[in-house]
Amino acid sequence: MKSTFMALMLEYETADIPLMACCDKYFGLSYAKAASKARHQDLPVPCFRGGSQKSEWLINAHDLAEWLDQLKEQARHDHKRLKSSAA
Repeated sequence: MKSTFMALMLEYETADIPLMACCDKYFGLSYAKAASKARHQDLPVPCFRGGSQKSEWLINAHDLAEWLDQLKEQARHDHKRLKSSAA
């Protein structure tokens, strides 16, 4: 988890990543769709506004790193399972 978190910190240079900066890359969503999901807390990570209701949506780098690590671990598990069943 440390390496994923550090990579996110290096990429975005902040612990609170603007949703606009990462919605396409990590969620495959346009900003409009991601913001709509953020309003309903429908994304796989918690989203919050930096101040007022008009502030931009943010995602904590730690939360995003944790989610990405879970995805990677699931992919490893699936890969291993498929490789062992093919043998």
